[in-house]
Amino acid sequence: MPYLRAVSQVRVPERGKISITELLKPAQQRSLELQYEDEIEETADSRIDLFFGLAVHEYLANFAGPDALAEERLTYSIDGWLIHGTPDHVDWLHASEGVLTDWKTTRVRALRY
Repeated sequence: MPYLRAVSQVRVPERGKISITELLKPAQQRSLELQYEDEIEETADSRIDLFFGLAVHEYLANFAGPDALAEERLTYSIDGWLIHGTPDHVDWLHASEGVLTDWKTTRVRALRY
C-alpha cells in the first residue's frame, strides 16, 4: 500500500548530523531520541498530518518561480557537525536578500475562534 510505504520513511537521528528542525527541539529530547531510537514506535495513522504536509509541499514546489529555491536541501559543516535543512520556498529579491516562506498545513478542526 503506497500510503504505508510513504509514512514508514522515518529519519533516524545521527550523531554529528542535525537538521534545523532538530536544533529547535530541546536538547534533552534529542538526547533521548538518540538513546532510545530502536524503541520509539509510531503508528501509520499518527503520521497522516505529516503525509498531507509533505504532499502540499511537493505540490507547491512545482509552482516555484524560475529564480526561487523550493524544497532543496541545504547543508553546512561546522566544528565537525553537518547541519542541514530544506527551506520550503525562497524568492531571491537580489543577491543578498530574499523572502523565506514556511508552508504549514492544519486540520479544519484546529481552526477555532
